Amino acid sequence: MLIPTSKAYGDDFTLTPSISLEQSFKDNVLLEPSTGEDVNDYVTTVSPSIRMHERTERLDLDVSGDLSRFLYRDNTGFDATDKSASSNLSYRISEISNLSLSAEYRDDSQPDRDINQTGLILDTTERILNQYNFTWSQALSEKTSWQANLSRDEETYKNPKYIDNSTNSIDLALSRNIEDFLENSSVSIDASFQRVDFSRSIEDHVDISSLSLGMQKNITQTISTQFSVGVQSSVSTFDAWFMPTLHERDQGMVGQFLLKETLEYGERSLSISHNIGVNSGGSGLTNRTSVVFNVNRRFTEELSASLSCDYFQNKVGTSNVSTTNYDVQTFTINPGLSYQFNNSWRAIAQYEYIHIHEDTGNSSNIRASTISMSITYSFKLME
Repeated sequence: MLIPTSKAYGDDFTLTPSISLEQSFKDNVLLEPSTGEDVNDYVTTVSPSIRMHERTERLDLDVSGDLSRFLYRDNTGFDATDKSASSNLSYRISEISNLSLSAEYRDDSQPDRDINQTGLILDTTERILNQYNFTWSQALSEKTSWQANLSRDEETYKNPKYIDNSTNSIDLALSRNIEDFLENSSVSIDASFQRVDFSRSIEDHVDISSLSLGMQKNITQTISTQFSVGVQSSVSTFDAWFMPTLHERDQGMVGQFLLKETLEYGERSLSISHNIGVNSGGSGLTNRTSVVFNVNRRFTEELSASLSCDYFQNKVGTSNVSTTNYDVQTFTINPGLSYQFNNSWRAIAQYEYIHIHEDTGNSSNIRASTISMSITYSFKLME
């Protein structure tokens, strides 16, 4: 990806506390197969948060933290507190070189916490996520740049039936502007390697390598597209005291496509991807395909609407020996309305429908709906 030209800023510091109150009704709290006796409940969520943003000519620092207290009217045993914190630091070393560091912490426990990221559900087991990322990008010329990325993700569960994992990744990318041959276009080559370690599992670790070619093009002033296609291979290592060490290999095509249009009063986008991902909560890998459509539309300065439609398929590959064997298809639709009363007050009304079809052994279907309304108050304590 080409390095954008940095703007010059003075010293800009803001400290913004906020608090949100949401009332929702869930007709299938635990996201269990539909039996006619699904657990439903009214849920009140109180979410205080705070954000600090510091920006200078070279430095951009963004730190935030929040917690969400979930209170169930009838099923008080499901009451829980989720917590999260994140920080992002970007530093412009020179006109052609940038460094960035980011870290994120999450302590969550809601069954639908990963629906819009992976299409998979969990139960109410508490999980702790830690993510760290370092990126160095630099321009080699006016048309060529490179980027190196190092990251580590840690996933820890408070229930022994789930398997903890940690992922170390390295990614190298080289980009080239090809406007001399094709207007408003650039191409890239990307190589990456991941080592995923599992605990409490006969599967010790998985090594994932990938190589892909990509292209980005601005079709018009408002429409842009980018896509990549490549190959990805994995080697799963099984090392247990009761059997000799085994190595299972798998490979396949991976790719992604993004089409985005900026409208006069909003934007819309379509993204399609296929890759090999980590089986969250279990050992082994999953072949994941996703199709995501988003629309955002502003009607007035105060009123706006959004719509997202997501489809995921998670399937364990035939060459992957895994502690969990599944073929899951997930579809969600989420329309919403937002009204900004002023700089401090904002109200949101949303509806979410989830349909999950699992086709492993005995097929099952999960359907769930959530209706929610929330109001948020925020103010700048310092600026």
